[in-house]
Amino acid sequence: MERDYVLRWAHLGLARNPRYRHVIEAQHRIAKEHIKEIGAEQEALNAARPPVRGSCLSLAPGYAGGRPRRARD
Repeated sequence: MERDYVLRWAHLGLARNPRYRHVIEAQHRIAKEHIKEIGAEQEALNAARPPVRGSCLSLAPGYAGGRPRRARD
């Protein structure tokens, strides 16, 4: 059976079948590595940015207690 077929129908339970489990596990490993790469790239981008300066945004006094509710008729 071809790999793409197994991955296409994995959400329907093919991963529980021992015949196809190796394909799902390999794909899972590849996905985890890809996620780690993306995280490392994002960390590098964040480190290169200058720190944010200035004061934080503040809420208007009328909204500080939460969003006002409309009266029901």
